[in-house]
Amino acid sequence: MMQMERSVERLRPANIDLNQVHNLGDWELRLPLLRELKQQGRIRYVGITTSSDGAYDRLAPILRAEELDFVQFDYAIDNRNVEQSLLPIAKDRGIATLVNGPFGRTRLFRRATEAGQAEPPDWAKEFGANTWAQFFLKWLLGNEAITVVIPATSDPEHLRDNMGAGLGRVPNEEERTRMAALVDSWPQAGGRGRGRGG
Repeated sequence: MMQMERSVERLRPANIDLNQVHNLGDWELRLPLLRELKQQGRIRYVGITTSSDGAYDRLAPILRAEELDFVQFDYAIDNRNVEQSLLPIAKDRGIATLVNGPFGRTRLFRRATEAGQAEPPDWAKEFGANTWAQFFLKWLLGNEAITVVIPATSDPEHLRDNMGAGLGRVPNEEERTRMAALVDSWPQAGGRGRGRGG
């Protein structure tokens, strides 16, 4: 509690919109404390996060049982595990979703390169996906169960590119299926790539 109090004090007079339990750490202790701060009007929303597919079995019952405003997890066009586990629960319970790792921690860019795909196919331009970053982000944004996508970058050029995913329309379900099929046809990425964010 002292750590949270210090954080709240340091941020005054700013309001804290969202405070989350990171990677399920001591969630049984921290969630009640966050709810207390919310009840006091010191924070607006309470959430919980994980960045590991292996933690989904632990997170699912928490989402079913606890009062949460947000949940954050990894989700990408080639990492769709949350579609069968966490996303339906969040949607049913009205829990907003934050997506991290939308590029598979650069894996998707490596896969496109290894598949010889310099840029997205022409049909992707119909919904404004002019770069691979926009293609991957628009696929996520086209899912009505997703509230926010966190691309993560410190490069201004990548930031501008990522923001382009917010222009134009999002792909419909038929287009999203076609997008996923294209990525599924690529070879799995080998080795580690250079940074491009989430």
